[in-house]
Amino acid sequence: SALFQFRRMIEYLPLIIVVALIVLAFRAMRRKLDGLKNPLLGQTSVYKWPELGLFEVDIVGESHYQKNISASVKERDKDETDAIYQAILIPEDGNQYDDKAVRVDIDSLTVGYLDRDTARSFRRRLSKLKIAGQITSCQATLKGGHMLRDRSKASYGVMLDLKEFE
Repeated sequence: SALFQFRRMIEYLPLIIVVALIVLAFRAMRRKLDGLKNPLLGQTSVYKWPELGLFEVDIVGESHYQKNISASVKERDKDETDAIYQAILIPEDGNQYDDKAVRVDIDSLTVGYLDRDTARSFRRRLSKLKIAGQITSCQATLKGGHMLRDRSKASYGVMLDLKEFE
């Protein structure tokens, strides 16, 4: 009887090995994807812009990222007005449309970009601070997202807590 159980176990051994390899491959792939999502990997510290409470800098391209912005809102209490978010500002030297682009992420999701002129001014300010090309962070707030009279939902916009750049 013990010999029979041993033989039966041997029959399932290839299946067990295949399942184990699939699990290991999935974990490795997940780690790699997590690394791609996290732009801070490899950067030891992030400069945090001072909290001014101004929220003067509007970003562009939010219309392309409404799902990402909605996902951030859903993680918060919907009744919470004036919610403050942590925005990550990522210089994108390899951006195919603009090699001076600065991407804005909230909750590891892209929500838009600094406009062309603001991105260039932002990069000049990074250079003055001796942190050119570095990822930085600031506070952000969302506008919109409310119900309109026609029962549609207003698009979200993102405002950054930064002074206007010269």
